[in-house]
Amino acid sequence: MSSTSSPKPPLVAVVGTTGVGKSLLGVELARALADVYRGLDVITNKATAEEMNGVPHHLMGFLSPGEEYRVGEFQSDALAKITELEKEGTISIAVGGTAYYLQNLIFPNQLVADAPPPPRPSTPPPTDAAEPPPALKTAEDFAHFPPSLREVILSLPAELLDLFFALPSLPQTSTPDEFPPKFPVDLLPPSYRTPETLTPAVYAILTHVDPASASRWHWRDVRKVRRALEIVWEGRRWEDVRNQQEEKKDEGSRFRSLIFWLYADNKALHPRLDSRVDKMLELGLLAEIKELWALANAEAGETDYSRGIFQTIGYKEFEPYLASRSGASDDNEHDAASDPLFKAGLERMKISTRQYAKRQVKWIQQKLLPAVRKLEEKDVTVVLLDATDLEHWQENVRAPAVELLRTFLRSDPLPHPSSLSPLAAAQLAPPSERSTGPKLTCEACTTDATRPLLVDEHQWDAHRRTRAHQRMQRIKDGTQRVKGPPKLREKAIEASEE
Repeated sequence: MSSTSSPKPPLVAVVGTTGVGKSLLGVELARALADVYRGLDVITNKATAEEMNGVPHHLMGFLSPGEEYRVGEFQSDALAKITELEKEGTISIAVGGTAYYLQNLIFPNQLVADAPPPPRPSTPPPTDAAEPPPALKTAEDFAHFPPSLREVILSLPAELLDLFFALPSLPQTSTPDEFPPKFPVDLLPPSYRTPETLTPAVYAILTHVDPASASRWHWRDVRKVRRALEIVWEGRRWEDVRNQQEEKKDEGSRFRSLIFWLYADNKALHPRLDSRVDKMLELGLLAEIKELWALANAEAGETDYSRGIFQTIGYKEFEPYLASRSGASDDNEHDAASDPLFKAGLERMKISTRQYAKRQVKWIQQKLLPAVRKLEEKDVTVVLLDATDLEHWQENVRAPAVELLRTFLRSDPLPHPSSLSPLAAAQLAPPSERSTGPKLTCEACTTDATRPLLVDEHQWDAHRRTRAHQRMQRIKDGTQRVKGPPKLREKAIEASEE
């Protein structure tokens, strides 16, 4: 919105890691002021009726498990609901989900879809409407691309060019280490018919045709790399998208927003997350993952772990156990607990949940906070609340949140967020050591050029001080003999990326 438009509507939001108490605070804030997948309430950790405590919840429970809900759809539905509630004189409180979705709700023109691709020349309809489209793309499909992009695509090595033609016909994969069931391997060039060879090859294509985009992602981040190549198939490169988005940055934020960031340190959060997974099991997690298994197998047995409900933590982790029980009589949580595959799935779910929490914090630090800092206006304020100690929830979280909410709704000046606590000052200050710049290739630690070890620019100095890097540098310089099997060396090198 421009500065000459009507005052922006208020929006209150609660973000933070999974298991930190976002839903609880959202309900408490709503009560102080006076549905996403239908079924499968446990695996999605949807707020229970008791937790809702009489507060109306919107955009929850309206999708079936097989349906997918993209960020653009959420943005459209949320804006419509906020407008509807505003007309009723109701303040909207956005709780849960991901900071990515919230960020695109508050800030317009953040999505690639907000920068439309150039129009494609119209083509005459096929003579036979019933004739199926070709399985693979050809050079004719990018004949309308800018000459420079067309030229660099055609300069790909022969097999990589064949792979580039095949990519639009391939289903998404959620991991670089395995294919989903019934993956159409025959569409791939012979050299790339295993996950180990396909993943670096796809990244090599992106590096060749759009190096600026490739520098933003790790080669193992298969979803982001594939999405970047989808943009190329639209006739654009990352620079084109960024330039189009930058042209619209003057719109600022959609709302006058107060965002509460609930934060808990890992020592307190990790045991809480483990207990939460155990509680989900007690509430019927096993029955829900069986329901998902039945749904996946009803759809020709092909599961795309990168889409819809199947990317939820808790399904993929138990997939080996479910496969082992296919056709067996039903068992319950007590019987399953003694199965080694079930135990392994439970442990994987706990690890995945902790890793997800880590990614959530990283997104807030490296994406949401920089977006807020870029605003010249003061329409968006992020306040950190310390949710580490649940015994002091009232004084550390609820009381300051309710007081800040009242100040916000009166349109009175809010205190500087970093003044609320030393923890807030440390987490909200623009840290010079953090950056969202490109990734750098460590030549010393890269043993295979197709699988480079990539390090975030702001972590480069720390990486160079690691024992793994220093050892590999000595090997490269010839001052230390190579010891140990190659696989172990590669595993140690990849561990240093974390």
